[in-house]
Amino acid sequence: MKNNIRLLIAAILIIGSSIAAMAQKIQVVDIDGNPVSYASIMDIDDGKFIGQTDIEGRINNLYGAKNISISHVAFKYKNVSVASLPANGRVTLDYASFALPEVTITKTDYVYVQTYYRMIYLWDDTVEYYRVGLTDNVYDIRKNKVTSDHEHFSTASMGLLKFALNSLLGKLIDNRSNLPTDGLVLNLKKGNFTIVDETDERKRVLYRQQPVGLMIDDHDNMERRMSYDNQKVSQIKNEAKAKKPSKNEDKNKNEVETVSSVYQLDSDGECNVEDFMMLQFHNAHDSYMKSEKKDVHVTIWLEVYATDRAYVDKKGAKEYKRKNRIDMNYKSLQQFEREHNIPALPPVMQKALDTLAKSKEK
Repeated sequence: MKNNIRLLIAAILIIGSSIAAMAQKIQVVDIDGNPVSYASIMDIDDGKFIGQTDIEGRINNLYGAKNISISHVAFKYKNVSVASLPANGRVTLDYASFALPEVTITKTDYVYVQTYYRMIYLWDDTVEYYRVGLTDNVYDIRKNKVTSDHEHFSTASMGLLKFALNSLLGKLIDNRSNLPTDGLVLNLKKGNFTIVDETDERKRVLYRQQPVGLMIDDHDNMERRMSYDNQKVSQIKNEAKAKKPSKNEDKNKNEVETVSSVYQLDSDGECNVEDFMMLQFHNAHDSYMKSEKKDVHVTIWLEVYATDRAYVDKKGAKEYKRKNRIDMNYKSLQQFEREHNIPALPPVMQKALDTLAKSKEK
């Protein structure tokens, strides 16, 4: 009898561990069952970046995380208890409710687009630097050229860090917040990218004939979503040139860098520069800190959203800039996000951000 009980307990443990192992493999899909590629997965309990889904929406290792946050710029974030996952590990994301302001198309030479951006720099689960602001973009349709003005608010755990990162990253962040003019086709004319049709709506993005991303024309939601693995692109470039990794690449282990963008499709299934909706640039890596004598998990999270647009002449562009002035402080910018329906951050990030903001207020 005792032997039978032992065997039963052993069987239960084996089955339990098998279920847990299965649950550590998940697939992220949209409400129609289509895979969500390059969704970011974070461990809610320690705030660390776990990884990203592949082109088929799968991630095969959650590294023992018990609670995860799943996010993609085109979808609402979702908190998930790993233990509650179904046997197939499938998680469904809902579409973000963010949408472009309606605009009347007129015959002008310029388009005004206001973009709102937020950049968060984390060490482990602590926000060390935060920068958020507005960019006024005037797009010259004939010259395919954007001129931009930037305003921002920033804060950091230390004043010196704020000064250093504003100096080192400020221009890069501003440039990332500009209205992209080549994001629709990954700048195919200048690079080695090609797009291969899988279906009418789904296309693979290749770099030097290797898969690096996915482009989806979602006609139900009138969106074009495109994501690609920038880290993989860099690796392929280095391999093609037989180039050794840089010192930074040697220092930064387990690096992941993805870029995702969303454009609004018109009734003909096309989109223009002024149809830009949102972008996410996400870099995560482990970096050895001599002062701490340990690896620190670094996450750089940048999102850009189009919040206003209009077809204008030069005078009209100046009027829009004046109309859109707001106070650059944490409280007013949080209010701006609510008024413009900008998707919420994963709770683990928002909590860390609020903590930093409150400590600086004191």
